[in-house]
Amino acid sequence: MQGAFSPDFHHILSAALHGGGYRDKVEYFTRYCAFFRDTGYDTVTFEACVTEVVQRGECLSGHVPGIIRNRADFKAFDFPAVEREFWKMFYDDFRALREGMPAGMKGIGGIGNGVFEIVQDFTGFAALCMLRVDDPPLYADLFQAAGDLMLSIWRKFLAEFADLFAVCRFGDDLGFKSSTLLVPEDIRKLVIPQYRRIVDLVHASGTPFLLHCCGNIFDVMNDIVTGACIVDMNALCTLPEAEIKRYTLDVVVRSSAQAGFAVGSGNSIPDYVPANGYLAMVNAVREYRGDYQ
Repeated sequence: MQGAFSPDFHHILSAALHGGGYRDKVEYFTRYCAFFRDTGYDTVTFEACVTEVVQRGECLSGHVPGIIRNRADFKAFDFPAVEREFWKMFYDDFRALREGMPAGMKGIGGIGNGVFEIVQDFTGFAALCMLRVDDPPLYADLFQAAGDLMLSIWRKFLAEFADLFAVCRFGDDLGFKSSTLLVPEDIRKLVIPQYRRIVDLVHASGTPFLLHCCGNIFDVMNDIVTGACIVDMNALCTLPEAEIKRYTLDVVVRSSAQAGFAVGSGNSIPDYVPANGYLAMVNAVREYRGDYQ
């Protein structure tokens, strides 16, 4: 499913339906939601990525050069066109999700990508770091522009589709193995304030918000309040089913003193994860909460 985030279950769900007409999309999301329901989930994961209408995430991933390299590029760039193209690409997906979702089920997701990832799709990471030195005002303006774009898209999304979602989220990978990708002070001054604008908007709609962030972000952890209950992807790929069950239950028990918990893997489920390993994790949680009694 180009541009939208969901676990890689297309080999099960007939992904070609998603590329068809509107009724085909409804059928796709009906099957998609049924898969989650039938495997014991209360929610279905779905989000549409902003970078898909910037450079399709290609600059973010380092495959193409940036499209904003200087102040002239920035002034010439049509930011409102990104929002128009976003809704042209994804509006029917959210409508079809509404029709395909069973009664009593809700979504987790919404509008994909955070401010840092969107800025990187405009500039590329290395070029962004050079702009920090060569043109600090432009460097700061890029984060503000990405935040403005996000806010406008999220505002329309919440007005029309907030009722579909139990939790709104986006992902913004701020770190790598040993540190944050930007100096912590830049994250505090330029990134987190843009998060706050979105989170405040989501909370005003009565919906909780979840931030996904990869990497070592301990230097800004006190500035970003988040939590997770995570099963290592490697465990799902390599451990026998009985060990995955024990592993998962250990994670659950350590989290059960809280008001509630949500269990998931450390990343989305790609097609190389054995189905039996994935289902061992799911079934361990379902047994714990009494689904099979």
